Amino acid sequence: MLREYQTDIIQRIRNSFTENKKRVCVVLPTGTGKTVIFAQIAKMTAENKKHVLILTHRREIHRQTMIKLYDIGIHAGQITTNSIMSYKENVQCGMVGTVVNKLNKINKPDLIIIDECHHILGNTWQSIVNYYSDVPRIGFTATPERLDGRGLGENNLFDNLIIGIQTKEAVKNQFLSYPIIYKPPGIPQSFKIKKGDFDTKEQETILSEKHIVGDVIQHYKEHLDGLPVVCFCPTVEHSKLMAEQFSSQGYKSYAVYGNMDDKLRDKYILGLSNGDTQILTSCDVISEGVDVPMLAGAILLRKTLSLSLYLQQIGRALRPYPGKNKTIILDHAGNSLIHGHVLQNREWSLDSKKRDPKKSKPSITECPKCYSVWEGKPSKCLNCNFDFTEKIIDKKKIDIKIIEGKLRADFPDLDSDLFEIALKAISSDTKELKQKLLWSTAYKLANKENGKTELDKLREILGYKIGWTEIVWAKVKNGK
Repeated sequence: MLREYQTDIIQRIRNSFTENKKRVCVVLPTGTGKTVIFAQIAKMTAENKKHVLILTHRREIHRQTMIKLYDIGIHAGQITTNSIMSYKENVQCGMVGTVVNKLNKINKPDLIIIDECHHILGNTWQSIVNYYSDVPRIGFTATPERLDGRGLGENNLFDNLIIGIQTKEAVKNQFLSYPIIYKPPGIPQSFKIKKGDFDTKEQETILSEKHIVGDVIQHYKEHLDGLPVVCFCPTVEHSKLMAEQFSSQGYKSYAVYGNMDDKLRDKYILGLSNGDTQILTSCDVISEGVDVPMLAGAILLRKTLSLSLYLQQIGRALRPYPGKNKTIILDHAGNSLIHGHVLQNREWSLDSKKRDPKKSKPSITECPKCYSVWEGKPSKCLNCNFDFTEKIIDKKKIDIKIIEGKLRADFPDLDSDLFEIALKAISSDTKELKQKLLWSTAYKLANKENGKTELDKLREILGYKIGWTEIVWAKVKNGK
């Protein structure tokens, strides 16, 4: 049974076609049933003896689409590199990379359905729609806004935008789980911009530091201990590192990436629903279009200027299931401070529109006590009841107390003087202040009998590489 807003979308598409606007882009939040809607449209079209071509771009998305079609009684043909292709079925579901090379073999469709249609501006996608330039098309996406600012109305790729239910309303009606976002302290918030987004290699380097990895694991323990989550990382190598680190703490944690064995990747993803996987780490395999079952939350460890990526990642975890009444989002990347709360209503357009999220100030409120993030300006924290009208809590002091507590827990035998130095270094406001403090400390330790050992312990606390101690020690002993 389709929900009311889903049948409404189908009717609005019909109305658009009647008005001779037959290149329709439909916007619906992740998890609200885009695939269910277009599977139903494909079925109705096929029942009228018409041909339908459904375009997907990832193996997992293709498989999910095939399952949804089968569930409503459609045996679709598959156009993928690994399938035995049959072109006799009225509904064909194909991967764009294969379809573009089979255009002369496919029956000309009467309707093209495009999943994740914000990719339509890519060369391969445009080759297909240009080949069938006179065929009506319906695209579905959760986020029609692109990082490069190009609009989906470019070159009349789409001529009508239909915006469905918003995330806030879907949560209110329990179609999606209620999100609670935490923005824990301690993660660097400034990275270089490369190719229009924050440099992922720089993020990999900095976010691999021991104290940052430790904070991420600690906050998982506090809020989601043992529950199934996806951890979104800036690179494949970082996702592997995080999987290893979670595993070292006794969790069933695995990294998934594009070129790994398909069966192993499927096993790890499905393991989230049966307890075989607790933490699934990923760079981009899970970010878009993949229906991951039974997620209790998500960890955001990739800072991005892409609103689309931010909403897609959170959306993975918002799907409800029996017994789940909330979703925990650990926003270690600080993306909610750039793009706002996932519950805020969005204005979408087919026009070109390059935003500058760095200059925008989303309407959110951060709780200085529990670090939760809320839409708008509530009078109290909905998590810990802190009164936002009070100004008696110094956020920086709270941050330092948390750091101090973790230091004492992780390094109980630390010398008191070294403890104070480590605390100051970790809580330094800038990289320059930290470096100045560390060098002055190194020179002081140069005159101590066990100075090099203490300096190496400081290196361990800060998560620096092993070679750091040798380099610094050699310089201070030579008076440089």
